[in-house]
Parts: sequence; C-alpha cells; structure tokens
Amino acid sequence: MSASDKKKSSVPSSVPSSHVTLKVKSQDDVDVYFRVKRDVELRKMMEAFSHKVGKQMSAFVFLFDGI
Repeated sequence: MSASDKKKSSVPSSVPSSHVTLKVKSQDDVDVYFRVKRDVELRKMMEAFSHKVGKQMSAFVFLFDGI
C-alpha cells in the first residue's frame, strides 16, 4: 500500500458527507470554525458564534460568501 493510498478517505466521493465545516470571519480577522450537520439551521451556528464572542446575535450581520 503506497502513501497516497493511506491518505484517501474511506468514504467514496460520490457519497455526500453528513457534516459541513463553516468558517465565520469577524472584521478583526478572527476565524472561528464550526462543524455542523447539513440539516441543522444556520441560526444555531450564529447563536453559538455570538455566545462564544460574548455579544448578542443582533450585533452581527452574517453574510454568505461561497457556493
């Protein structure tokens, strides 16, 4: 078995992952990563971010930049 074979995932690429990794980037260049299930509402991630930062969710504007 070669080194490249060991790096391959055991899940075929045609099977979508049940989780997605989201990056929340603040204006002061602080990146916070969340790994959430695909069927979870984004509101939960937004609430978790605001709790982690220590501010109310209404103090933030969340923008989507991606696919």
